[in-house]
Amino acid sequence: MTTPEQKQNKAKVTDSPCMEPVQSTPHVGICEVRQAEWMRAMYDIWREGGELARKNQRNITADEKADKSLVTETDLAISKLAQEKLAPFIKEGHLLLDEESIGEVGKPTQELIDKHDFIWALDPIDGTHSYAYRRPLYCISIGLIYKGTPLIGGVYMPATEELFLYDGQQALLMQKPFGSEVHTETLKPIRELSRYDFFDTNSAYALREVEYIGGTFDQTALNAAAVSMAYVAAGRACGSVFRASIWDMAGAWPLFNALGIHMTNIKTGEPIKRLTADLVDEKWHLNGTYICAKPDFFNELKTCFKA
Repeated sequence: MTTPEQKQNKAKVTDSPCMEPVQSTPHVGICEVRQAEWMRAMYDIWREGGELARKNQRNITADEKADKSLVTETDLAISKLAQEKLAPFIKEGHLLLDEESIGEVGKPTQELIDKHDFIWALDPIDGTHSYAYRRPLYCISIGLIYKGTPLIGGVYMPATEELFLYDGQQALLMQKPFGSEVHTETLKPIRELSRYDFFDTNSAYALREVEYIGGTFDQTALNAAAVSMAYVAAGRACGSVFRASIWDMAGAWPLFNALGIHMTNIKTGEPIKRLTADLVDEKWHLNGTYICAKPDFFNELKTCFKA
């Protein structure tokens, strides 16, 4: 049986890669220089957005949206920041799916998805409820999708100053990524299940379609889908069950592809392989409930639920 102590990864200190051009291995046919440029835009959004989030959280108020979810001034400010940083790429024909401006894009159609080789998906603050109550479990999630499949992206937690990132070459955890030094380690998900593992059921929203009936793992509810996905990538949880939107999962999706983690429909057993119109509803929310975990874990984790 594997103990938590055996799962710890040693970190190393390096000069911050966020301060230098990113050297990435792009998909075939994608210019490496452009990929580094896209990464730079992500870093800028995480850095400046993180500063805004930390500053504003000291005196934050939240409003209720039409769908009963919360929104804060910080959500809107980071959304505006991202639109400014990504404007040059949008002018080139990229599509931006931003939770706070998704109404401008309209309903998902296969024609719309196929029309744009590059699709950015942004959640300015995932875990707004936690953020509004001055809790640290919130993040800025950004992913770039190329021809329906994840290219680069990551999840940044401003309160803990942790960046879970896939830059096209490596899946990394960077601590204090925007300082003069950064602690960097390779992301290593859990390879063997044990009774010590945490299994994140995320929130009541994730359990609308399925009922949690318990299991041998310690249940947690982080109430932030992108955070729980990042924790799976980092080996802090054996899996996560979620119902999410495309912008919630897009930051972690490239990490999952690099690490061999699947997002599998709990009812059909089918993993998400690419972005298609039938994957989401008219508001870009995923159809169905998913477990993200190593594929070998799916059947055992599924026994925790009554679908």
